[in-house]
Amino acid sequence: MEQNCIVHDLSAILERWKISKFARFASSKPLFDIMETPLVPSVHSCCTSSNNILHSSYRTPEKDRVSGTHPKRRTIPSGFTDNSLKNIVSEASIVTSFSELNINEEPNDTSIPSSSGEAMTAFSQLLLVCRQSAPVTLAEAFSTYCKPESIMKLGEGTFGEAFRAGSTACKVVPFDGTSLVNGETQKKSEEVLEEALICLTLNNLRADRGDNMKENSCDGFIETKDFWVCQGPYDPSLISAWEDWDAKCGSENDHPNGFSSEQCYIVFVQADGGRDLENFALLDYNEACSLLVQVTASLAVAECACEFEHRDLHCFPKTNVVWLVYVVDIVLRKKYPSFAPRDDMELRAFKKRLTSYDSARDCLADSFFSDLLSEGEDTQPSSLLLL
Repeated sequence: MEQNCIVHDLSAILERWKISKFARFASSKPLFDIMETPLVPSVHSCCTSSNNILHSSYRTPEKDRVSGTHPKRRTIPSGFTDNSLKNIVSEASIVTSFSELNINEEPNDTSIPSSSGEAMTAFSQLLLVCRQSAPVTLAEAFSTYCKPESIMKLGEGTFGEAFRAGSTACKVVPFDGTSLVNGETQKKSEEVLEEALICLTLNNLRADRGDNMKENSCDGFIETKDFWVCQGPYDPSLISAWEDWDAKCGSENDHPNGFSSEQCYIVFVQADGGRDLENFALLDYNEACSLLVQVTASLAVAECACEFEHRDLHCFPKTNVVWLVYVVDIVLRKKYPSFAPRDDMELRAFKKRLTSYDSARDCLADSFFSDLLSEGEDTQPSSLLLL
């Protein structure tokens, strides 16, 4: 079967993804409906024995046991000789700015021939984005952030588990395997790759990333600090943390001890955002208002910058507005100590008005935020300052 060729270049991967999203979906679909078609034409991953052979052919780098340093991972896969790519891959932190990748704004032809004439698999592209030449074990990845015995499980989702490792929160998601995970088919490399690129896009909204003169910026999204592609069975330290959490909270997920030595995972290493909203105790009405304005303003900035939609509710129209209604509902259930009838009335009135808006940006014009925001020289969300 004829395959489209991919340039063996990280900037090309990001460029093709950005072009495909803006050019093909911007006029009719949300940018971040991430469960749609793969981001780039590639050799598709598949849950077959040949797929497992592909992954097992990568040799896992060994940790330097003498020096005690972390796995040697920031290497360039053989065949990747472009100088700009070497500069990107050798950076001490993950890519944080599209501008550093020299991404052109003009769309290119949908098929970009590589220098070798070969196509990259989505798995190979994912390794490149993670700046790895091969998968590492989960133990090697987590050892970068903490000692094994200090790992704690934070929570869980349908497709993965979240652990605290040092000052970071690590989300572990199995992919490309043949077994079901919590009753669901595992994600493919294409989907995981797109998720990683979305994280980079949101990172790039931060004020300290990329172009200091950027039109839209905010620090309201959890920062992604790193990615790891891992392979092998679940590490005993993670299983122990999983079982401790299960004993206290009762897990709804499958026990992770059944993964094989061929199983692959993506580990999203993110800043620890603290306690989740459902379990966070609000102090008073002012803190509730501060929470709502920060969430709304962040969503508004992301809407303007990259047509962001909150993916958990992307099947609904006016996705971000629906999610804001959900956040207000949580706040209403909090009943902080000084909660007064007037607070309840104001929040319920705001919730009712939200349904008349089409976007988070529209919501910022609501009278609820009039005393919380001061406008700059224009009306862009990026110019709105929290008081």
